Amino acid sequence: MASVFNAVDSISAELATIIQLEAPDEISVTKKDAKIEELMVMDQSLLQCMGVSHASIESILRTTLKYKLAFKLTGARGGGSVLTLLQTLLSATVVDKVTAELESCGFHCLTATIGGQGVQVCFGGSS
Repeated sequence: MASVFNAVDSISAELATIIQLEAPDEISVTKKDAKIEELMVMDQSLLQCMGVSHASIESILRTTLKYKLAFKLTGARGGGSVLTLLQTLLSATVVDKVTAELESCGFHCLTATIGGQGVQVCFGGSS
């Protein structure tokens, strides 16, 4: 199992590097998203190799694969959470469809973004 854990660590380090890279145009964004997707699939495969899965996780896997979306198990919220990559240029219609399908199966979907402009200060009572 040590080699599997080493592979997971290598994937995490590479992902951290890629997330920090600038993507000045749509081609760069698409390439960056594709690499993140590749790393997520590799990581999830290693987690499955470790036996870290559940029938509900496999249900999410089947649903997201129908929409050609990559996902991986995460320990967020005490475990049992799944992170699905919604590529930057992905249609909102696809996001709505996969969300509706997952929620119809009883799953709770949250949307979050990675990165952004950093800390912003807002004056005048707005939050």
